[in-house]
Amino acid sequence: MPSIRPALKVVACLLLVTAPASPAPTAENGDAPAHPRPPSCDDARFRAFDFWVGTWDVLLPDGRRAGTNTIERVLDGCLLVETWRPERGGGGRSISFFDRQDGRWHQVWVDAHGLVIRFVGARDGAAMRFEGRGLSPRGEPARYRMSFTPQDDGSVLQEIDISTDGGTSWKRWFTGRYVRH
Repeated sequence: MPSIRPALKVVACLLLVTAPASPAPTAENGDAPAHPRPPSCDDARFRAFDFWVGTWDVLLPDGRRAGTNTIERVLDGCLLVETWRPERGGGGRSISFFDRQDGRWHQVWVDAHGLVIRFVGARDGAAMRFEGRGLSPRGEPARYRMSFTPQDDGSVLQEIDISTDGGTSWKRWFTGRYVRH
C-alpha cells in the first residue's frame, strides 16, 4: 500500500500557498503608517494640453488631408496617447505627460519606421511649445521645434521645424491644421 506521507506534504504546501495573506500594515491597524496617496492629475498643469484631445482630420496647408489623429486621455488623465494614421500608410504614436518633478511637459514620438523623437515643452500663452532631439528621417542627428496652437474656429495648428546643423538653421518640416473629425 502506498504511503500517505507524500500526499500530506502536497496538501500542506497547497494550504500554505493558498492561505489568505495577512492584511497589509496600515495606520488603522497600528502596524505601520500608511503611505500618502500621490496627488491626482486633475490640476490645471495636467490639463494644459487638453485642447489637443479628440479625433481629428489633419489638413495640409493646401487643404489636402494628411491623415487622422486620435489623442486620448488615459491613466486618470495623467497621460495623453496619440495615434497618427497618415493617408499614405505608416503611422506613429506618441505619449505626452506633465512631469511634476521638472514642471514641464514631455512627449515621446515613435513612428512606423523607428524614428524616435523626445520632446520637452511647456504652455506658452495659448500654445503648447516643445523642443526635441532625435534623428532626422535620413538618420542624421536632428533638433526639432514643435508647437500646437488652438485657433478661434476650434481647430489646432501644428507646426514642426527641423535643424540638422545643431540649431544654426531651421526648415519647416510639417504644418497641419487639426479639424475635429
